[in-house]
Amino acid sequence: MKNIFERKIYIQTEYADEHIDALENANVPYKLITKIEAIAWARLAYLVYSVILDCVVLGGIFYLLFRG
Repeated sequence: MKNIFERKIYIQTEYADEHIDALENANVPYKLITKIEAIAWARLAYLVYSVILDCVVLGGIFYLLFRG
């Protein structure tokens, strides 16, 4: 079974042709991965929204328990 808690270290940098050339010259295996920054911001916005909404709901519950 594959160890899902195995620690791996990755190097991530901005894309440039000289970086790829340096990796190929050093015989280092690499994989190109693309990411859309808007998706990361959307995830952060959703997390903030959900935390705020949870606080509102919990505040309402506490209000009803103590003032209700």
